[in-house]
Amino acid sequence: TLRGSAGANVLAATAAANANIRVAVGETVAGTVERLRRIIRDPKVELRVVEGNEPSPVSATHGPAWELLTECIGTAYPGAIVTPYIMMGGTDSSRFTGICDAVYRFAPFAMDRADRASIHAVDEKISLEALDRGVRFYETLLRKL
Repeated sequence: TLRGSAGANVLAATAAANANIRVAVGETVAGTVERLRRIIRDPKVELRVVEGNEPSPVSATHGPAWELLTECIGTAYPGAIVTPYIMMGGTDSSRFTGICDAVYRFAPFAMDRADRASIHAVDEKISLEALDRGVRFYETLLRKL
């Protein structure tokens, strides 16, 4: 979000910006702030971390938890190739990393571009087919736990 003058024809006495930044895997909050300072290069610009979280650890792509995840995905999406990736969205999964080594940020819902664009929007939705497959994934997962 950005704040500045009260109108298009009014000079701003001050300006403020609030940036929601995802810290990259392998980086730190402090390192990210320092990088921003180097990029901005203006001592009059104050940077302040309102809330900061270090990146969650990367979960293993081998072992019982990964194998279970892969099996459950295969049940809901036969023929799917399961591969790790970095989830860009902020999830509640970071709250679990202190009690579990394998925390997978995964949603079993096939989404097209329009579905992804609707996330957190007024008309957030997925197709009934995607919902059905997602439910199938969770049913399989819960039965195998």
